[in-house]
Order: sequence, then C-alpha cells, then structure tokens
Amino acid sequence: MKQVVLVLFLFSVSLCIQAQQGPLYSQYMFNQFIINPAVAGSDEMIPVVATVRRQWLGIKDAPVTQSISAHAYTGKFVGIGVNFFNEVAGPSRRTGLSFSAARHFQLSKASDTWFSFGLSASFYQFSFDPSKLHFDQPNDPVITTAAISKFVPDASAGAYLYNDHYFVGLSMQNMFQTPVNLFDIADRNYNPVSRVYFLSAGYEFVINDNLSIEPSTLVRKVFAAPYQIDLNVKATIAQHFTAGLSYRSSDAVVAIIGANIPNIFIGYSYDITLNPLKSYSKGTHELYVIIKLENMLSKSQYFNNHKNTRGHRQGQYQGQHGRTKR
Repeated sequence: MKQVVLVLFLFSVSLCIQAQQGPLYSQYMFNQFIINPAVAGSDEMIPVVATVRRQWLGIKDAPVTQSISAHAYTGKFVGIGVNFFNEVAGPSRRTGLSFSAARHFQLSKASDTWFSFGLSASFYQFSFDPSKLHFDQPNDPVITTAAISKFVPDASAGAYLYNDHYFVGLSMQNMFQTPVNLFDIADRNYNPVSRVYFLSAGYEFVINDNLSIEPSTLVRKVFAAPYQIDLNVKATIAQHFTAGLSYRSSDAVVAIIGANIPNIFIGYSYDITLNPLKSYSKGTHELYVIIKLENMLSKSQYFNNHKNTRGHRQGQYQGQHGRTKR
C-alpha cells in the first residue's frame, strides 16, 4: 500500500509540475514585463508592481504566489528590470530573482512605434520539504525526511512591438531547461524545467474621452502540454476605473476590476474554475498594486518631440499598461 500511495503521489505531482511549472497570473495584461523581458524600459515611468495570488481556495496547500517587479528606461534606448518571486505549493517552494535588460528601437516617429528585444537571467532556490507529506505508516524508508534544496539558474528572451494603441509580444522562458534533480539521480537531465512560450497581442479602441476598450490575447505553450489560450477584454472608464473579463481555455473565467488614482493602480481579479477542480476549489483571488515613480531619464528629446501629439491616454492612467514612451 505504501508503494501504491507513493506512486500515486508522484504521478499527481508530475502532472501538476507539467501543467504549472512557474507562477501563473491573471492580471498580466497590466504588467507584460512579468512574461516578457523585452518590455523592460517601455514605460516612460518606473512601474513598481506587487502581486499576491491565492490559487484554488478550498484545496489544502494550494499554490500561493507573491511577486514584486520593477523596470525602467535608463537612457541610450536601454531598459532594465528586476522581478522577485516566491511561490509555495504544498511541500515545495520556489524563491528567486530575475534580472532583465532590453534594447529599444524607434521604427516610426509619426506613430511613435517601437521594437525591442530583451534577455533575462533568473536564479531561484527550489526546496522540497518531505516532512509536510503525510503517510499512513511513519518512517517509510523510501521517503527521506530531510528537506531538499536546489539552486536553479536559467534565462528568458523576448521581442516586443508597441505604440500607444497596440502591442505584440513573443517570449520564451526557461531557455536552458535546467534540470531540478532533487534526489541526485545519476541522469543529469532528470526532471528538466520545460520551456514556456508566450505570444501576446492587444489593441485599444478609443470610443470617446471617457471610454476605451482593449481586447487582447495570450497564447501559452509548454512542451508536451496542450496550447492554452487567453481571451481578454477590459474597459477603461473615465480614465479612473477598469473592468474586464478573461477566458483561459479549459481552466477558468476571470473577472477583473481596478481603480486608478494619481500614479497608483489597484486591481483585483477572481478566477472561476472551469476544470475538474471546480468541485473542490472556491476560485482564485489575485490582488495587484502598481506604483508609478517618476523617471527623469525618460525625458529624452526623442520622447519629448511627440509628447504633445498623443491622445487622451497621455494622462496619469496611461503608464500602467507598461508599453508607452512619451
């Protein structure tokens, strides 16, 4: 019986790892930087973003994620960024940092269209605590009781095309597919972290001075797993309020609300589970805060030449989307 329980546990863990090897966010459309290093420096200000996500409420030891990120334009068409993340899921924990740099090229002064490419180096500690597992019979010799920890380096890359009204992004995470060999198995390629590909795009339709609507999509592909497609739409009302809906294929429907005050945006989302976990999960909550800091380095001649030629989105709300230079 012990062996049967162990096999079932490891099988379930492998499925979970395959489906979600890294943090999952519902409000990435407000901070494309967390999925694409090429976004670093695309905002004229310095967005500092804090996110807390509690996934699958009602299921014991379900994933909980915290992250803090920031990126900024540094002059000479270069942007840099940093992201700190911590994710706990049952007996496992991932805590780490990523550092990003991006180079920006202005393709059109008339439409203020830019293209950038970026690279990111990530370093995280993956730990596994067997003492948090519960078995019918204690002191099972198959399971070690000592905590296991591994240092995992990797990298990401991306490209980004953007202006005031649209964006298109392509990125790849876990480029090197670094193995996470917790049990020192002889095979050096044991349990590699799979590459993840993201293709994102969105366009904002300005209806009038008090209303704009932005549909967007994200295609997510993990090796040996089906494509996952997000369809999103969000509306900005009077430049101070946001409401949106998102559909994540075979997974969830997400309701999003947000409020904007000068240089601060607060957002909240609730995921309604659609997959078989819906019988056990009470949904997922995500709280999201952006603080916009002034960046004097972004006030270069290239940006100021077009500062007064933009639409109504030049106000305090515009910068939260993380793709606009003025």
